[in-house]
Amino acid sequence: MFNIQVNGQDAGFVFIGNSLDEYPVLSFSYEGKVFDDIQRNSIRKTVKGEIVGEKMVSLGAGRFALQFEMKNGNKIIKAPNGSKLFIHKVSRYENADQRKRSDKEIEKARLFWKHIFMSVAEIGNDHDGVTDIDPSNWETGYDSMNRNYISNVPDINQWQYEEGQWTGCAPTAGSNVMAYWANKDTNYQNLMPTTQEDVVMALRETMGTTQTSDGAGSTKIYNIEDGMRDYAHNQGLTNATFKNFGNWFFGTSVSYADFKNEIDAQRPNLLSFIDQTYYGEHTVTGVGYKEYVYNGSSNGHQYMVIHDNWSTTTRTIYVAYGRDYNYVVMTQFIPS
Repeated sequence: MFNIQVNGQDAGFVFIGNSLDEYPVLSFSYEGKVFDDIQRNSIRKTVKGEIVGEKMVSLGAGRFALQFEMKNGNKIIKAPNGSKLFIHKVSRYENADQRKRSDKEIEKARLFWKHIFMSVAEIGNDHDGVTDIDPSNWETGYDSMNRNYISNVPDINQWQYEEGQWTGCAPTAGSNVMAYWANKDTNYQNLMPTTQEDVVMALRETMGTTQTSDGAGSTKIYNIEDGMRDYAHNQGLTNATFKNFGNWFFGTSVSYADFKNEIDAQRPNLLSFIDQTYYGEHTVTGVGYKEYVYNGSSNGHQYMVIHDNWSTTTRTIYVAYGRDYNYVVMTQFIPS
């Protein structure tokens, strides 16, 4: 629960769910306040016995209480009621879990949270392996540092081609690779015959991208390589070659050495993450690397530089290699 003030005046509160299975906002008000520290301390002093836990609970719209977990297994719920306290005791025998929410309710709640995380999730922390902050801010005392970056790789973001229908990460990331080569060499201009947006829509077709129930574009990881190949061949580049590094079937990842080789050859690629802590399942464009060597090894200090095709993040993102995901597959593209 958060009390809100504007210019030093109470301006309401918002009561937030404490689980992804709950709706993000449970209650709110545009005026007044609930349970400041003085009220909490005053109520806490009236509780007899050893308190082992405390949390705020809702008694209904705009009505809240403090719930105390007691050492003897009981619960005591106390809430202000004018000048008196509303008190409710729950015995250890009644102190059982409430009925679980239905799967449908949980699915809807988690969908709300997903949209919130996509809009405001933190970039730049030490817990999800994804940051827009240069790792040199915390990688210190290293013996040497190796890096490379491919300039002029576009960073087009996903968009809604119809209301509520997003283009999807894989065709959007793939279009960055096609546009890079079309702009780099006149021999490959056929890879972007019109606009990059048109390339995205064409890649949706060749990759077999579909829509999920919430409107997200979804592409099977095993369709990405074939979709890139079919698109290039359709544009007349029949000698273009493709290869996956890492194996989606066995759940193995591309090696950091193979990823670096592609960057050193100035070839942007696609990286498909599975169960990445911040991104979940997401395909991005690989454009660079940065690694820090300590005592002859860079293990644990290796980063992939990417464009993630999200409008809510910056252009250059660093993803830690070897942690915070199940596996990552790299799709190589060589135009001829």
